[in-house]
Amino acid sequence: LPTVALQSWLWRGVLSWYDFYFYFLYTIHFVVPLVLAVVIWKIRPWLYWQFVAALVGLSFAAFITYVVFPAAPPWMASDMGLIQQIHRISGDVWGAMGIQNFSTVYNNLSPNLVAAVPSLHSAYPLLFAQFVWLIFGFKRTWWVIFYPISMWIGVVYMGEHYVWMLCLV
Repeated sequence: LPTVALQSWLWRGVLSWYDFYFYFLYTIHFVVPLVLAVVIWKIRPWLYWQFVAALVGLSFAAFITYVVFPAAPPWMASDMGLIQQIHRISGDVWGAMGIQNFSTVYNNLSPNLVAAVPSLHSAYPLLFAQFVWLIFGFKRTWWVIFYPISMWIGVVYMGEHYVWMLCLV
């Protein structure tokens, strides 16, 4: 599995700077589309409803997929013994921030535990990049591609999503 390969290359049993980087990207997933929506509304209002439609359409398609095809994320499949053993890095990041009972905190947030396919954590950054390029031009903002690429690597490395689903979104 790609998660196993990435963890064998990157995970050393202790947190590194990139663990915080990947988890930071993972958590801002909920904020970035809203910030971009406000930016679009302010500087390119004629693109606002196109962005909202794309975001809502993408979210709705993902929701339908979650209902039709519930898929346990790699960390959960690993815990159940269905795939190779992987380490859930997000718990260590929370621990480093002083939250020792990560599972209890996370479960109180009411997450959809079987929403590993498709990955909105992978789709939203790509949508973000596409609209940034549409607004500002690719030549000036080519570097924005590092956001979706970092997110794709991060969600696989941390055991939150699978690689094949990245291609579906």
